[in-house]
Amino acid sequence: MIYALKNKNGDIGEYYFAYWVTKYFGWPCRLLDIDLGLDAQVEICNPKHNAIGKFIAVQIKSTQSNKKSVSLHLDNLKYWKAMEEPVIVARIINVTKVPEIYWKIVNTKSIDKLIKKAEKSKEKKTTLNFSDNDCLTKEHKEEFRLLPALKNIEKLEAQSKKVNEKFEEGVLPFYDVQEKEYNMNTIGCDDDFIENFDSLCFEMDTVKNCEFFDEIIDNFYDRLIEYPKLVEVFEVYKNLAITYIRSLKHNSKLDVLQRWKEHPYHSDLAYIVNNN
Repeated sequence: MIYALKNKNGDIGEYYFAYWVTKYFGWPCRLLDIDLGLDAQVEICNPKHNAIGKFIAVQIKSTQSNKKSVSLHLDNLKYWKAMEEPVIVARIINVTKVPEIYWKIVNTKSIDKLIKKAEKSKEKKTTLNFSDNDCLTKEHKEEFRLLPALKNIEKLEAQSKKVNEKFEEGVLPFYDVQEKEYNMNTIGCDDDFIENFDSLCFEMDTVKNCEFFDEIIDNFYDRLIEYPKLVEVFEVYKNLAITYIRSLKHNSKLDVLQRWKEHPYHSDLAYIVNNN
């Protein structure tokens, strides 16, 4: 049996990548026996070196040359797009001399462009290019730790857009075109207003329960479009709820509080009622 050069370079690259991640990040890196578009799995650890049950999938492409670009097949791209875990492509150049690792996460929203290019190609492939800025260093450890959060930005944005549409349906009737502001006088007091706002509070919770929500807000807020819009509309709705409750007469307010005891309300609405 001949141990082909291509196989040797591939094995060297995989072993080197696992060695590098384990040495410089201090994280486990498992090489996969069966190659179905993935070669390795990196397990993310927290700063105290505890595994947190989050993983990064890796496709490793190695070469003896200094060519940084790699060819990606359509089947692999579609497979990676369907994965929940972040997928990175690692390109290792000069693998038998002084190896250098270049990397990119591929299964964010940008993967759609790669898929379209591969679909138009006769070979059903497309090229992924790397620059000097993509060279893997020890300083990328925190960026690797945040890759699952980065991967979930699109999910948070989709959920935010869906709920934002519901919010806008509830808020727009209260907009006074002449006064150019929101107020309760546009349609009068609505007996169901508290229940409607309560249900929308829970809708907001579904968005905030998006996986890696805190990490996304803390590290990638500048990349969000839909969520900031949602927060703005929610604040409008909350202020209307305050206005509504303050407008209630004493007996009506007592009635609201009585209903409150009978039906558990959302904590945001509880605060509004109990402090107005």
